[in-house]
Amino acid sequence: MTITAGQVIALAQNTKALSKEQLTRISDLAPFMNETDLGKLHQMIAAVQAAEVEDMKKELETRQKVGSAYQEWKADKFRGDLQVKEGSVKGQEAAHAESLIQNI
Repeated sequence: MTITAGQVIALAQNTKALSKEQLTRISDLAPFMNETDLGKLHQMIAAVQAAEVEDMKKELETRQKVGSAYQEWKADKFRGDLQVKEGSVKGQEAAHAESLIQNI
């Protein structure tokens, strides 16, 4: 399969990890490169793109873990708040019962 300068440039432009300077150099030099060098450059850019995808996957996993941990914390806090309210209500009921007993 023959790799063209246009394909290499398009791949480079779709790779977010490359700087503007790198994109400019690739765009300027690719039309003058031979097929072997274009193939090597294409492989390097594809490797950078693969690393970029792996980084995105790791970031997504981290965000999902943080989101899950937050939801778990929120549920625990809600249960804790309910227990505090339940304890408060029971305390109020006990105090009310005690006052009724004293009034008898």
